Amino acid sequence: MDDLYNRLKTLCDKKGVSLAKMCSEAGIPKSTPTELKMGRTKTLSSSAMIKVANYFGVSVEYIAGKTDQKEKAPAAVSDEDVKVALFGGDTEVTDEMWHEVMNYAEFLKQKYGKS
Repeated sequence: MDDLYNRLKTLCDKKGVSLAKMCSEAGIPKSTPTELKMGRTKTLSSSAMIKVANYFGVSVEYIAGKTDQKEKAPAAVSDEDVKVALFGGDTEVTDEMWHEVMNYAEFLKQKYGKS
C-alpha cells in the first residue's frame, strides 16, 4: 500500500481538486500535505483522518492505508453519537480522548474475538 501523502494526492486527482483545496474544504491545516511529503509526519490526527475520509467518502481505514477497499462500512451510529453517549455531549473531546476510546474498543474486539 502507498504512503498517506500519495493516497491523498491520488484521491485529490480523482476528485479534480488540489491538495490545498481539499485541506481547506475538509477543515485540516493547509500545511498537512507538505508535512507528509517531506516526512515531518507520517499520519494525521484521528479527527483529521475522519474529516478527510468524510470529504472523499471513503473509510478511515482506507485513508490510513490499512486497506485498499475505499467503501465505508455502513454505520448505524456516527462518531458524534458515540461522543455524546460517552462524554455527555461535551463538544471538547480531544484527539487524545478519542484515541483512547478507539484503543479500548480495539482491545475489546480482540479480547472477544470480534476483529
